Amino acid sequence: MKPLILSIADHAYIDSATGKIYILGAFNRISLLAGANFPIRHRLMTLVIKLASELLETGEHLLGVALADEDGNELLRINQPFEMRPSQGGIPSEFNVLLEIRDIIFHKAGEFQFRIEVDNELLGDTVLVVTNNHQQG
Repeated sequence: MKPLILSIADHAYIDSATGKIYILGAFNRISLLAGANFPIRHRLMTLVIKLASELLETGEHLLGVALADEDGNELLRINQPFEMRPSQGGIPSEFNVLLEIRDIIFHKAGEFQFRIEVDNELLGDTVLVVTNNHQQG
């Protein structure tokens, strides 16, 4: 399996008629507002994941998502079973998941990493930078 999309956004949804993923407000940086101090609470973010299968990777799998700080301490771990359907007409199957993450607390500035695993195998990661320099990015 391989990730086709791995993105952090304010919001995302999947159109039920077309299967298209609409991503709104993609970002990889959170900056404290002027006057704010740690810890901070980020009210809502959506992790957008689109996976593609190889021909023999159908059936039940386990999706693992972890958010960890620079020291490897996990702030969040989600494990979710999913089913990858057989490909049709030689086109690889795809699986979309939108994980809404609410009220996550960051105790310090730094680089945080979302790691995506399927069946305990790392498929990809993306970095989220939390900064206190009051700049939008």
